[in-house]
Amino acid sequence: MRQLSASEAINPAIQRTRTILFRPFRKGRSWKLAAVAYLSAMGLAFIPYPLIFFAVPRPASEQGVHFGLATAAFGLFTAAVLFLFFYLGSRLQFVLFAIAAEKSTKVAPLWKRYSSRTWPWLGLKFILSIVVTAIFATPIFYAFRSLITHMTIQPGQPPSPEMFASLFLFYVCLFAPIAILMLSSSLLSDFALPSIALEEASISEALGRFFQLIKAEPGQVLLYTIFKVLFAIAGMAIVQVIIMLAELVALIPFALLALLGWFMFRSLGPVGHLLLIGGGIMLGVAVIVVLFYIVIGVLGCAHMFYQNYALYFLGGRYPLLGDLLEPPAPDFPPPPLFPDLPPTPAGPGSSSELAY
Repeated sequence: MRQLSASEAINPAIQRTRTILFRPFRKGRSWKLAAVAYLSAMGLAFIPYPLIFFAVPRPASEQGVHFGLATAAFGLFTAAVLFLFFYLGSRLQFVLFAIAAEKSTKVAPLWKRYSSRTWPWLGLKFILSIVVTAIFATPIFYAFRSLITHMTIQPGQPPSPEMFASLFLFYVCLFAPIAILMLSSSLLSDFALPSIALEEASISEALGRFFQLIKAEPGQVLLYTIFKVLFAIAGMAIVQVIIMLAELVALIPFALLALLGWFMFRSLGPVGHLLLIGGGIMLGVAVIVVLFYIVIGVLGCAHMFYQNYALYFLGGRYPLLGDLLEPPAPDFPPPPLFPDLPPTPAGPGSSSELAY
């Protein structure tokens, strides 16, 4: 496979995404693969933001001690739940890589295949997450304390300018490490994970190859990173529009059913009211399921494209991956179509000459 530039890798990534998800399109299989792509994003980073509850100011009293213990317990429990999702996403990153590289549709075998490689990979991103979080922990802590202090609003009075300033500062301190972690972890997933998945390379070897690529082609890696950020921004905008339109179309039949049920049961007294309540609950659950299906499916398509874009950019620079994306042609001639037939004699007057 030849090396593709950051711009040349876009079109084959789109075509491969279509092939994996929509050729053929089966609503169960296609949604399953899209869901794997979407859930793998949970493995990008582990940010223990629930621990910020330790920064909640509390009075120096017995009630304050109980409140502090409750908030601390809640923060620890939520952080543990987030870590479980982080593990799930980290393991699904290997599954997504195999789905995109091998065009595989079986998730369970891939889940088992990469079990031993998940923890070293998770450990790398965990250390990265902790380092970035530790760097921003102090400004986040003081920004949060400042926001809590200025959150008091007097009845009949507008919020103070200090509250808006504290809120803005808190959002900046909160989302800056998220952006840094997401981008750096995403680049690690694009350029370090393939070596671990295909060759069981060590973390140090995978990182060495990543840094060697940056050293060899800094311009292309920078351009790839810029395209990746632009795709993320534009993709989220496009995805939101698609989701809104799909939800609008999907909600029309539910609205018609609700209107029909209203006219049918509203005049039946208490029994009709119970039927309306039960039908409303069932319709509400159905709407949630349909919206969940649409949102996960659309976002999963975007994440599948991001994965394929990374594969095609790296494939020409990593022969083992390139051979998966574009298998090389065999070096020997193909066998004859009809091997059992005797050879036809050649020369003038033979039966091999065509008569017109």
